[in-house]
Amino acid sequence: MPDGDDSVLIVTQYFPPETGAAPIRWDELSRRWSEEVSVTVLTSAPDYPEGELYDGYDNELLRREQRGDVDVLYTKTAPSSSGNLLRRSLKFVWFMFISIVVGLWYTSPSVVVATSPQPLTGVSAWVIARLKRADFVFEIRDLWPESILAVSDFDNRLVIWMLDNTVRFLYCRAD
Repeated sequence: MPDGDDSVLIVTQYFPPETGAAPIRWDELSRRWSEEVSVTVLTSAPDYPEGELYDGYDNELLRREQRGDVDVLYTKTAPSSSGNLLRRSLKFVWFMFISIVVGLWYTSPSVVVATSPQPLTGVSAWVIARLKRADFVFEIRDLWPESILAVSDFDNRLVIWMLDNTVRFLYCRAD
């Protein structure tokens, strides 16, 4: 954890009001860290798991909220339910690009944190960290692509190769 005037940017596709392990974990961590340093969460407009925006949220380019001492930046999303693999994959790619733009434009972190799954949030966090000259932390929750292969019959060798090389790239570049 950084000290003093330092700031942390958390890049995660899922954050409250969404429910599930990842949103709850990042909410708790961001609140705890905000007791010591400035914390910003960069996330997508809430639509998980149904693929429909939550009540009170529009799909605007950027929405800024305060959750206690945590600054939350909700970005425009490409809503999709978790059942459609192609739409879900496009959503991941969309978030990677939009989070890079928003992260570069609206934040000045000293540390950028991302998690797996899914690995494209790690790519956007790494790009932001390098261009902002910040430290990059990549938390590993699931091994990719191993976790996908263990629970599905997915066998696209090109995609598996791309995922494997993406996470290896991130593992080697975390500070």
